[in-house]
Amino acid sequence: MDIHEHAQVAANGFLAELAAGDGTPFKIPTPPYQFDEQLSTVGRAAPELGQHTEEILLDSGFDWDAISAYRESGALG
Repeated sequence: MDIHEHAQVAANGFLAELAAGDGTPFKIPTPPYQFDEQLSTVGRAAPELGQHTEEILLDSGFDWDAISAYRESGALG
C-alpha cells in the first residue's frame, strides 16, 4: 500500500496538497513534528528553476545590462 493511500496518513493530516507552477495539484508529506499538538504546515511549493535568478542578481548588485548579457551568453540557462 502506498503511503498516500493509507487511512492513518489521511486521518492525521500528514499530506499537504500544493499546486505546481502550472497549477497541477500534488501532495507532499508534512513535517513529522508538532508544537503544542499542532501539525506543521507546508506553505507553498518550491520555486521553479531560475524563478528568482534576476531578483537575486539585482540584490547582489548586478544591473539589467549585465543580467541580459549573462542570459544571452547562456550563463543563466
